[in-house]
Amino acid sequence: MKNEMTTKPHIGKVPDPVLYKYLDVDGAKKMLVNCNIQFTNATQLNDPLDCHPGLVCDVNEYPYMPYEQAVQLMNAGVSLSGLGYAPSLYRELTYVCSLSKIFDSILMWSYYTKNHQGVCIGIDMPELNKCFKFIDFYVEYPDNLTKYSWAAGTTMKAFKHQLATKAPDWKHEKEVRLLLMPEQPSSLSALIEMSRIDHYRRRPIRGTCFNSIYLGVNMSGQDMGDIIVLARRLNPNVKIYKMQVDPNAFKLTYFEIMQ
Repeated sequence: MKNEMTTKPHIGKVPDPVLYKYLDVDGAKKMLVNCNIQFTNATQLNDPLDCHPGLVCDVNEYPYMPYEQAVQLMNAGVSLSGLGYAPSLYRELTYVCSLSKIFDSILMWSYYTKNHQGVCIGIDMPELNKCFKFIDFYVEYPDNLTKYSWAAGTTMKAFKHQLATKAPDWKHEKEVRLLLMPEQPSSLSALIEMSRIDHYRRRPIRGTCFNSIYLGVNMSGQDMGDIIVLARRLNPNVKIYKMQVDPNAFKLTYFEIMQ
């Protein structure tokens, strides 16, 4: 079976013009100072079920190959392509950036921005598409766990099922997942080198990628000033908003900061 992971990279297929990244103050300042975006290794995500190899079942030869077994087989002379779809390898070698379709989730503000003290950054996706190659998928939240059979499908669909399927408990996040395409190791030594996992990888982006900045309800005045200066230094046209509590409903509202 042809491996379309290498022959047909999917680049920037999600149509949303703006997606959102929730961050605490320190993370937001680092992102703006360095003008980059961070990806986390798929083994380091906060949900142990996330990207789990058990989501993919090859009903022929390799129903669930542990990472160590894949290394042993390569050491014995089996090529990576001969391993079929090895989900443990893809989990080890893939890096994830989690964005959302919404910027006003009370829950996400509460646990990703340190109790509404942080920031939600709107990312201009057409601009981001110009910066580097990535795969993007809408995350799916099925009510019941189903295993995708690679033998009956394709590598890309198996990859999507493994890397973009989460428990229904997370449905409120409306996540869109950006994935750095796994490199294809050409040899055992290359695989071992790649297996020395960096927890994070970062990619430089343009100032025009910063579409909007939403400042948390509980953000300090000093941090607000710092974020505004950093954001407008990168993109003078960035829209900046302050979140506030709606006294008449269980929701957040916002107003634009003009200066």
